[in-house]
Amino acid sequence: MGHTEGVVHATACVPLKGGRHTWPFVLCASLLAALILWPGRASLPPIDRDESRYAQATRQMLETGDFLDPRFQDHPRYVQPAGVYWAQAAAVSLLSDATRRVIWPHRVPSWLAGIVSAALTCAIGARLLGPAAGLAGATLLASSLLFGFEARIATTDATLLAFVLLAQWALLAIWQAREGPDTSRVHSAVLWAALGCSIMVKGPIGLVWLGLTALGLSASGGTWRWLRRLHPLSGVALMAAIVLPWMIAIAIRTDGAFFAQALGHNLLGKLSHGQESHWAPPGYYLAIFAAMFWPGSLLAFRAVPAVWRARSMPGVQFLLCWVIPAWLLFELVPTKLPQYVLPAYPGIALLCVSVLPAGPGGGWQRWAFATARMIWVVVGLVLVVGGPLLLWRYSNGVRPVVWLAAAAEVAFLAIMAQMARRARTQLAVACGLLASAIFQAATFGMVLPGLTPIWISPRVAALVAASSRCQRPTLASASYSEPSLVFLLGTQTRLVDPVTAAEHIVRDPACTLALVDVAGLPPFLAVLAAHHMAVEDRGTVTGRDYSNNHFLTLHLFSAVPP
Repeated sequence: MGHTEGVVHATACVPLKGGRHTWPFVLCASLLAALILWPGRASLPPIDRDESRYAQATRQMLETGDFLDPRFQDHPRYVQPAGVYWAQAAAVSLLSDATRRVIWPHRVPSWLAGIVSAALTCAIGARLLGPAAGLAGATLLASSLLFGFEARIATTDATLLAFVLLAQWALLAIWQAREGPDTSRVHSAVLWAALGCSIMVKGPIGLVWLGLTALGLSASGGTWRWLRRLHPLSGVALMAAIVLPWMIAIAIRTDGAFFAQALGHNLLGKLSHGQESHWAPPGYYLAIFAAMFWPGSLLAFRAVPAVWRARSMPGVQFLLCWVIPAWLLFELVPTKLPQYVLPAYPGIALLCVSVLPAGPGGGWQRWAFATARMIWVVVGLVLVVGGPLLLWRYSNGVRPVVWLAAAAEVAFLAIMAQMARRARTQLAVACGLLASAIFQAATFGMVLPGLTPIWISPRVAALVAASSRCQRPTLASASYSEPSLVFLLGTQTRLVDPVTAAEHIVRDPACTLALVDVAGLPPFLAVLAAHHMAVEDRGTVTGRDYSNNHFLTLHLFSAVPP
């Protein structure tokens, strides 16, 4: 096969004319993403631990009116800047209020960011490969498991992705026009503004993705002159205007503690060692890729040889400079979490469709693809069948619709595999979209919410509401200290040890309840006996804390009325 044989979008790797023809495809990508990401936003309980921490810190901002200093109860949240808290606070203010303990308004910014990310992926693909290919790439992104999860939860990564993609879109426009007249002022302003917003969401991570892409393009193209079209002096000034007001204010408020924690401990800690038990060896992101990009990972495996053959083409070159340098960097960083490489997934999705309908070639490439396809099949079966089996094992049965969904997913995945084998990639993308849409609706809308044993906090909150004699009770929780409990029961919730839980009941017997695991009962009851305090067991909650895999039997106690 020749160097560019099978690459059908070679002539599209130039700035598009008549951009109005792109908008229907962008709108279609947005609508597809909105629909596929809709199920589960409200039915999925608050996730521990990061989502519940972000949501609770946002609620405390709304309760106190302090939008400068994010806190989880009395503890500062000096991990990232305040941008995501502001977005969540705006969503809660518009759609709900801080007194309602529901998680879905906090998830709206991530959901909207997911829609914007799909639209921008389509727009970038349209500039590089043509509108139809851009829509196909956006479809693969919207179908991917990691993207679907992150766009449903109230954390930073979906919002960061949207700003990184906006910056990459502007960078692409500047890079494509590098040989013509300099008309890059608007695109440069968009780029630096997007980077400023990304810093307010998750610190310097957005700079890493865009900076390495620009450096890769310059190194591979043998020229650095085009970088002047980024207008770095005015651009940095614009970025500083976005980030400096809050940074100066938080530095003054905390006497520099925010930067000591966020940069000195959090960022440098992740670079030097596996922080918070999240260490993994190099190759981790590649090892989990089949599951995280599923079901599009099949097309990614298939596209690798053809992408390599087409690596000198401008569109493919841009995408490779986007994906490879940052991916390699994150593989070397000791601290690893799946979402760290999420900004690479739109580039990978577009690479998958950049080589239509090229196949994997012959010889060892065919064998390698056959092996990758077997891995993909195993991953797919585990995901599709595993959820219903877990629901059957840990709940009171499985609704027939869940099994029907699983059967439909298997059927579409089988067709997808056949279409990929026959190099009919557009049909494979469509089948993958249908399989993923059904899977995400079933998994996030029915299977996960139905796994009652792992959702301890909602059951504790319901038991507290049924047991308290006060309108706003205080729960002293011993042995179970997940942030979702604080989010569901309020800032006044105390996460303590059994002895301190007993002391809280002694101090305020009328409005305090205590949640104590079986292992903590002896010291808890000993303190109460020493104070001649009688308590009654108001109920028991059992389940597995998925954050640490501990099985718990929690008793809720209240003081016996005099």
